[in-house]
Formats: sequence, C-alpha cells, structure tokens
Amino acid sequence: MSSISDDDCEDFILFPIHEYSESGSTKKKDSVSGRVSFSVSESDAVFANNIPIPGKSHHPLDRACSLPNGGYLNGHPKPPISAQRSQVLRKYWRNAIRKSRMLKDPWASHLLHNIATETALRYRYNAVTKTWVTDEVAVKIESQSFAHGAMRQCFRLKKAYMLNDDKLSWKYNYVAKQYFEKVARDVYFEDVRLQMDAKLWGEEYNRHNPPKKVDIMQMSVIEFVGREGKPLYHIEHFIEGVYIKYNSNSGFVEDEAARCTPQAFSHFTFERSDHEVIVVDVQGVGDLYTDPQIHTANGKGYGDGDLGTKGMALFFRSHVCNRICRGFSLEQFDLSDREREWLRDHERKQIAAKTQCRGAESMVMSSAREARRSGSSLLSSPPSSPLTPDWPQSPDEGIECPLGGAYPARRSESSDDGVWEPVRPPFPRRRKDTVLQEEAEIQNSEMETALGINRLAEWQRRPSHVGGQLDFLKLNSKLESIGVGSSLGRVHLDLAKYHEMGRFNHDDIDMDSALFHLEQAAVCDVLEAIIAMSRLYSGLVNDVLPDAEVAVDVGKAFEYLVQAAEAGDRRSMVLLARCYDTGEGLPADRDRDWLEATYWYEEAIGKEQEDEGGEFDAITDDPSYSLLARLAEMHQLGGFHLDVDYQKGGDLFTSAADAAMAAMKGRMANKYYAFAEECWGMIDE
Repeated sequence: MSSISDDDCEDFILFPIHEYSESGSTKKKDSVSGRVSFSVSESDAVFANNIPIPGKSHHPLDRACSLPNGGYLNGHPKPPISAQRSQVLRKYWRNAIRKSRMLKDPWASHLLHNIATETALRYRYNAVTKTWVTDEVAVKIESQSFAHGAMRQCFRLKKAYMLNDDKLSWKYNYVAKQYFEKVARDVYFEDVRLQMDAKLWGEEYNRHNPPKKVDIMQMSVIEFVGREGKPLYHIEHFIEGVYIKYNSNSGFVEDEAARCTPQAFSHFTFERSDHEVIVVDVQGVGDLYTDPQIHTANGKGYGDGDLGTKGMALFFRSHVCNRICRGFSLEQFDLSDREREWLRDHERKQIAAKTQCRGAESMVMSSAREARRSGSSLLSSPPSSPLTPDWPQSPDEGIECPLGGAYPARRSESSDDGVWEPVRPPFPRRRKDTVLQEEAEIQNSEMETALGINRLAEWQRRPSHVGGQLDFLKLNSKLESIGVGSSLGRVHLDLAKYHEMGRFNHDDIDMDSALFHLEQAAVCDVLEAIIAMSRLYSGLVNDVLPDAEVAVDVGKAFEYLVQAAEAGDRRSMVLLARCYDTGEGLPADRDRDWLEATYWYEEAIGKEQEDEGGEFDAITDDPSYSLLARLAEMHQLGGFHLDVDYQKGGDLFTSAADAAMAAMKGRMANKYYAFAEECWGMIDE
C-alpha cells in the first residue's frame, strides 16, 4: 500500500471530495482544496499512473458505491446500493485501475529524469475562502518549449512527491506555461484566480445533474526562486487527448466538433449568476477544461480578457440553445429573425451531437418561470442549499437519498431489489430547520468547497430573454437602477452597436437586427437605448444608430421621451416639459398641461444641482436661469390647469436672476430682477 497525499494527487480529483474514510486508511484535510489525504489500497488506487480514469464522469468517486459515512458528492448522503450492484461497481473499478496501470508515461522518451532538480515556491488559490497558500515543491522542467498559444509558451514539467520511504517519485506530468512578453507578476495570480473561480462554477453546473459533468483544471503559480529574476509559470496537469476549443471569448463556436455540453455550460453560468458573469473560452480535452475566460457585467473583474457585456453579446450572437439548455430550463436569448436563420447551421450540428438528456436534470428555475407555471408567487421561497437539500413534503421525505447529487430518491414501486429512482420536485422550498443546519455545517471545516457551491446556489436565476426578465423583476418587486438598465439590456445594446459597425458582416450591415436589439435594450430600461429610440421615432439623428431609418411616429417618440425623462435624462426632461408647455410634439391623446410642464421643468433644474461631473451637456443649451424664467412666466400668466401665482412668479424671477449672476450673465440678471419687481407689483393690483 502506498500513501498519496492530496498535494500530489490534487489534479486527479477533479471534483472535491468532502469526506473519505476507509478502514485501514489515514485521512487529513488540505487547507486549500478542502479535500483530504488518504491511503490508497490496490483496489482503490484510482489515481495510478498519472492518468484520470476514462468514463462518462471525470470524478472517479462520483458514482462509486463505497463511500462510507455518507461521504457523497456535495455533502449529500450516498443512496443505498444493493450488494449485487456493489459487486458490479467494484469489478468495474478494478478493471479501470488495472488498465490505467498498464499505460506508459507519454513523456518517457523526453528523458526529463536527466534534468537537474530545482526548488520552487508554489502558490495555490482557494476560490471559496479567497486566500492563497504557499508551499515548496521540487520540479524538473525543460528549457525549450514544446508548444505555444497566442500569448504563452508551454514547457514539460515533472513535480516530485514523497513516498512513504522518503524517496521522491517523478511520475506526474505537468505543463508549465509562461507569457512570451513580460507582464506584471500580478497577471499570473489573476489568471489562477479566474480559473479557480470558473472551477467553482463548474461544480455548480454539476450540482444540477447534467448528462455529462464538467471540470476545470486545477492551476497554480510556481516561482523559481533560485533563478535570476525569480520567473513565474503557471502549472497544471498534462492531459492526453484531442484538445478542442469549443467557444471563445469573442463569439467563436467550433463547428467541426459541435457539442452541447460546453455551450450549455456557458449559458448556464449567465443565468445562474443573475446575469453578472458568463464563463466562455471553453476549451480542453473532452469535458475537462482549461484556460477559460470570465466576462463580468462591469467588465472589470478578470483582466484584459474580460470584455464585459460586449463579450456576453458576442456569445449569444452565436449561441443556439440545445437539448441540455432546455433540460436545465434555460431560456433562449432574443434574436432577430435574420440572426436565427444564420444560426440554423449551428443548430443542425448540435442536434447531431450524441449527448442526450436523461430526464433527471435539475431545472434552473427562477421565481418568474415557476409563477407562470403555478399561477402563484414563490417570492417567499429562498433557493435551496446543496448542503441541506430541501424538497417539498412527500411520503419518502424521511429518507434523504439524493441520486446523483441533484434529486432526492425513493424506492422504485416496481422493484424490491433496492433500486432507487429520482424524484423530480416541482420547486424546492425551505424547511424550518434549514438555518440551524446551515449554521452547524458552516462550522464543519471538511465542507469548505461545498459551502462555496452553497454561496453560488444563493444567486437567483434570471431568464435570458427580455420577457422573462420583466416577469422576474415584476414578481420579485425588484427594479433595476433607473437609466442604467439590466445587464441583459446592455448586452442587447452592445449587439445593436456591433451590427451598426459591421462586426458580423461589413458588406451587408443588418440594420433590422440592430434596431431589434436597440428596442430590446430600451425595454430593459437602458437609458442610451431609450433616448436613441425616442429620437429615431421623432425623425432626429441618434448617437447609437445614426444611419437607421424608421417611419416617424409621434406616439412612440413621446412614450420613449417619457421613459427617458423618468430614467433621469435632463435633456429629455426639458423636451418633455416643452411638449406640455407649447403643445408641440404631443400625441393626439395628450393636451397642453402647464401643471405637468412645471413639474418637469423643476425636475430638470434639480437635476443640474445633482450633476458634479459635467455629465449633462444639455445644461449649456438649457441653463437653469432660462428654465426658472420660463417657470416664472407660466405662474405669472396662468392657464392650462395652472393657477396664477404672482408671488411665486416673482420669487422664481429672482431665483433666475441669481442664477444668471452666478453664470456671469449680468445684463440677463438685471432683466430678471426687473421682471420680479413687476410681478410682485401685480399682487397689490
């Protein structure tokens, strides 16, 4: 029996194991990964010969029957397994172990054992606790790269681990990656943070029981402290197989090897994160990914590759929902008819993909979708925790046996041999003792990674289409920042701009699709889109789609003008006030209303006081003293639902004079002071 520590086999355990104990084995917790070190007997040596065991799931213990003490994935207890089934599973694992030991070292011919051993510092990141752990490692690394990408070159590396007899073993192969150009040292650490955060999203994806689980390679930074300049490298385990880039951070989708899982994973992260992030640039061997990229809603979370909502827009421009997306209840992003036609070829290729849903996928449901199904609001139902699976009452609720870590299980009515089948809940709800259970589990240091998944589970899922987004906000009584709009709206706005600049077809600009996405962005309360739509329907030039042409529609133009004014745009407030003031630009169903006009004039004047960054360029065209003077005239004259008020008119003329004096308009100020005296004089008359 040989002892393997978690430090040495970290890259083989592709999904965290929260607890593992076996008679005759030893166990200890690792502070970074939350996993444990354990002794491996001949029948359990699933990490032999440095090659992960092939199969439908990369997790060697995901469906194993021998996890004692309830040590099941994501903290769930293991389901009971019959003795016959247990023997079959053990036989499969023995065969897999035997085959893995027969594999030869793919790097044996490169004679890395002849290279001098170097000591380096290794930095590992814990995405759950947001902390770094440093240790010392012995490595052998080639001086010449054997492959390269667009930005980094790759070197073969072997890392030593200690056997029981204090001898070093060099059987594990790694790839060390270094940037061609000199970059700031922080870049290496930010890359690791990105990949480990993406790994956590991979675990959240697996928690929903997809047909094929995914994982992202463990990556760390090593520093050669004995070399001049102390150079840094990324290191991750070397995986044999066909390396495929399934999608990119700029909208590329692989057609020759069209698959459902990578695209569904990216779509899943967008909805599951409340439209805050999306994991793209999915590439690797099978469903073991490496070097992903995360786009954030503000575009500031993950370095230069984080394109923000622009990157999200590029993904959805080339994404068509597949059977896994539908199995998760993810909703199709809104695209124009022409865009959908362009995606027909992608859709046909994904239909031909072999991955099939089993019907046991855990739907990623928002309260909006559930309420549409049941006709009732589920706002009082917080999301369930993977640590404390919380399902509706059923006859079998006393038996907590989640199957595959996604659904509870019950005994099959048609079988007496202990077979368990999944139970699909209508929607999870919280039990009374959930809070106490969570407090107890937070204190359990063996469950750090599961707690990280629990944090992800607390994010609410928003649909990817505008109709579902509006339902979500309505049912949750949750409004976006007025004028800023939702992330989904900004994604549509970026798509409109991409079309206008010819990003997808420079020779044939799809203006219809650009207008479609601009309208969707306006529906999502993006101020820039609202203003553009108002000017378009008014027959005026706009800043977003200057070459777009639509039929003038006074009614629609006015509706968008009202929406822009309510969103806080000062220029729109002034224009709306003048519509009610003069009657010009009002639709047929609206009349002049000076009471409404005074409200919007006052709102525009107050907006100037809030502006300290010079954001409202309309102030130069409509300075506050001119608006105050117009308000004074309206109160002096009265009419159109506004009563005459000479006192207020005089006060407003005085305020206009003071504002003009502050703006260095002396003659204008004297004029307004005279008007104020004249207005006050009318009180006595």
